[in-house]
Amino acid sequence: MSIKFWCRASKRGKGGKSPVEMVINLDGERLVTLLPRREDPNSFQKQMSARRTNPLREYLNAIESRIREYETSCLREGKAISLGNIKTFIEDGFTERSGTIGSLTDDFFKSLRLKRDSGAMTPKRYRKYEIALDHFLEGTGLNPKDRISAIKNRTIKDFQNYLVGEGFEPGTIAGFLQCLKSIVLFGLQNGMIKENPFTGIKIGRKANKVRFLSEEEVTRIKRKRMPTEGLEHVKDLFLFQCYTALSYCDLALLEPSDFQTKGTGFVFIEKPRKKTGVTFLVVLLPEALSIAKKYGYHLPVISNQRYNVNLKEIATLCGIEKTLHSHVGRHTAATFLLNKGVPMEIVAKVLGHSTAAQTRHYAKLLDDSVFREFKKLESRIEHK
Repeated sequence: MSIKFWCRASKRGKGGKSPVEMVINLDGERLVTLLPRREDPNSFQKQMSARRTNPLREYLNAIESRIREYETSCLREGKAISLGNIKTFIEDGFTERSGTIGSLTDDFFKSLRLKRDSGAMTPKRYRKYEIALDHFLEGTGLNPKDRISAIKNRTIKDFQNYLVGEGFEPGTIAGFLQCLKSIVLFGLQNGMIKENPFTGIKIGRKANKVRFLSEEEVTRIKRKRMPTEGLEHVKDLFLFQCYTALSYCDLALLEPSDFQTKGTGFVFIEKPRKKTGVTFLVVLLPEALSIAKKYGYHLPVISNQRYNVNLKEIATLCGIEKTLHSHVGRHTAATFLLNKGVPMEIVAKVLGHSTAAQTRHYAKLLDDSVFREFKKLESRIEHK
């Protein structure tokens, strides 16, 4: 492959300057590209033949070096070198954009947007792919500028372990992996990925088991004095979740202006969920309101990862054998409301569910609820 630069007098413009051309010859084929630079043809020849370095030669040498680096990269990875690939490389700003995770995901979401805009995919489903990608990049430490080849079988397994460590339910983990697998299959079908990193990995979709705390366990946490201010803050945040059913990502976005009254006699929060965009409505019970006032309605939020680590420490301090994570508080509140007889439709509104069917997932009856209902049934039978 040869690379040459020209500045032809025949293409001189009104200002007396001509565009600088780059000519690449490869296997008998030729690619001519106009660079974003204009020079006086006579000055161009003098600068190119000068013994000392100058800004023009430094500029052109840098461009040639980037193309040579791309050539070496292709040889190292066994990728075919063609003028078409080189042209794309140049058009992408002399970066291997076509081989990056960002280029893969950009093309994938472009295809998804066509489906969404045509009605073939719901906005909610589209959002799930965005969330899955965000978790993948955060959990693996990869970024859009990394090469696609960085996504390996080991990377997928690390992502699985990250999701488990973050406390996600099996069904949710399976959903994230399925979204990621769709992106990978898109890359395979379009020649952007050579080997399937999902080979040998099974995605098992088990029914989610809702983990929640009993009222006694919540009270135990409430009464326990934490050894540090940081753990005390985390305890309050978790209790606030147990009293409001807020997810941690929605809790972390709360502003003082989100706490409203509007003449209802209650302090409440009404806003769209970050995850789905569906509006939730939470009325603050006295315990939740007390926590909000304690911090002047500026809750002491920390990162989700640190939050989960601290919750495990709090569980140990309180003698709770269940694994605590950011979702347990939300599950606890939902289960509490349902067991206290709050209608499913109301709980769905509190949780920000679009349908009550989603809320049935949380309808886990405590033993005393079962006995209470059978006591009522026995009483009705005796009075007949």
